[in-house]
Amino acid sequence: MMRAPLIAIVLCSASAAVCAQSANKTVTGLHSCFQLARGVDSVCSTPANDEAQRLDCLEKARAMLIECLEHIPPETSAVSVPRQMLSPGTVQPELPIGTVSPEVTARSGSSEMPSGTVLASHPFTLTSADFAANGGNGVKLSKQIGLPGNHRHTTGIAVSDPSSTDFVMAKELTKVLAADDDGSLRDLQIYPTVGPGGLQPVRDVLTLPSTDLAIASIPVINKLRAARTYGDIGQQLVLVGNLMTEELHVLAPKHIADIHDLAGKTVSLGPTGSLSATLGHDILAALDAKAREVNLDFDKAIREMRAGKIAAILLISGKPVRHIAEHALPAELHFLSVPYLPAFEGDFVRSALTHDDYPRVIEGTEVGTIGIRCALWAYHWPEQNERFRLVEMVIEGLAKHLHELQSGANHPKWKETDLSGSVSGWSRFDLSKAAAAQNGKPKL
Repeated sequence: MMRAPLIAIVLCSASAAVCAQSANKTVTGLHSCFQLARGVDSVCSTPANDEAQRLDCLEKARAMLIECLEHIPPETSAVSVPRQMLSPGTVQPELPIGTVSPEVTARSGSSEMPSGTVLASHPFTLTSADFAANGGNGVKLSKQIGLPGNHRHTTGIAVSDPSSTDFVMAKELTKVLAADDDGSLRDLQIYPTVGPGGLQPVRDVLTLPSTDLAIASIPVINKLRAARTYGDIGQQLVLVGNLMTEELHVLAPKHIADIHDLAGKTVSLGPTGSLSATLGHDILAALDAKAREVNLDFDKAIREMRAGKIAAILLISGKPVRHIAEHALPAELHFLSVPYLPAFEGDFVRSALTHDDYPRVIEGTEVGTIGIRCALWAYHWPEQNERFRLVEMVIEGLAKHLHELQSGANHPKWKETDLSGSVSGWSRFDLSKAAAAQNGKPKL
C-alpha cells in the first residue's frame, strides 16, 4: 500500500526547500535538491508499493526535483563544497559518545584468541543489511529523467564525502576539464555528488537525473549485482575503467600494538553508510578481532580516541588521504598492520602504507594493509539520448587529460588509473573515441 502520508511530508519539505533556494542561490542548493531526491526515491522504491504506485510516486518526485533545480543557477554546480556547507543528511549524523547500535551490540563480542594469532579459516562475507534483497528480488531503481534547460549540460560524479580521495579526484578532473584549451568542454558543468560512500554512489547514479557517473568499489558493486539488491544493475551500468585501489587505514594509540588487540574494544567504522562502515564489521570478523562498533566521522573519532573512549578508527580511502596526511594527529597514534588472509583473496589486494604517504605518522618501516579496487562507472544511456553524449564528453576529456592528471600536484592515485582495464562480467563504455583522444588522434 502506498505510504501517502510519508510521501506528502517529503514533497512538502521539497516545496519549502524550493522557496529557500530562490532566496539563497548558493552551492548548497544543488546538493539540497539531490538530497531531497534521495529521500523521495527511498520512499517511492519501497517493496510495499506495486509497480504502478512506484511510477506514479517517481513522476511526482521528478516534477518536484525539476522545480527545485530551476532555482539553482548552473554555474554553482562546478564549485567545490566546503565540509561545513553540506546539506543536512549528506554526511550521516554522529552517534552519541560510546553509543553502539542494537544490531552491532548483538553481533559484537570479544575474541579469546591470543594476541598476534591469525586464523585463515573464516571466509570473508558481506553481512551488511544494506545488501538485503527481499528474498533475492530487490526493488529495481528508476532513473529520474528530465532536467530544466539550465541544467541540460550538467553532469555529476557520485563520490564519498569531501575528506575522501575519490572526492579529491573528482574535483581535480572537474578543474582540468574546465580549463580545456580547445573549448570543447567549456559548456559542460561537472560536480561531485557528495554522499557517505559505500553503496550510495551506486544508488545515486541509478536514480539521480544528472548524476551520470560514479566511483564505486568493484567487490561491493559485484555483490549488489549478485544479490539483485537494486535489480539487475548489469543492464543499467557500464564500466569506464579501473580507477585506483583504496586502502584500509586502522589508526590506534601506540599502546595497541596488534590489530587483534582490538577484540572487545570500541572501534569507529566511520560514518554510517561509508565504505569502511559497510565492510569493517566483516573485515574484523575475518581477522578474529570482533569489536564494539560505533559510527563517528574522522574528526569526532580523533577526539574520542584522545579521550580514551574508542580504541581505533577504520577508514577505507585511497592513500594518502589528505585529511589524515595534513591533520595534526597526536604523536601517540600509529597505523596498525593488517595481515592479508586467504579469505581476502578475490575481494582485496595486498597493499602498504609508507612514510612517503604519511610522513607525520609513519617513521620508517612500511605498514602492511589490504586494499579494495574501485572503478569509474557510467549510467548506460541509449546512444541517442543527449545524456549519453555528456558522458561521452567527460570520458573523452578524461582520456585526453589523463597524462596531465597523472603528473604535477594532482593526487598520486591518478597514476593507477587504467581506462583500458576490464572487470569480469561487466560491459564497457565504448572508449574508441576516448582512446583516440588519449592518443592525440582526431575524434570522429
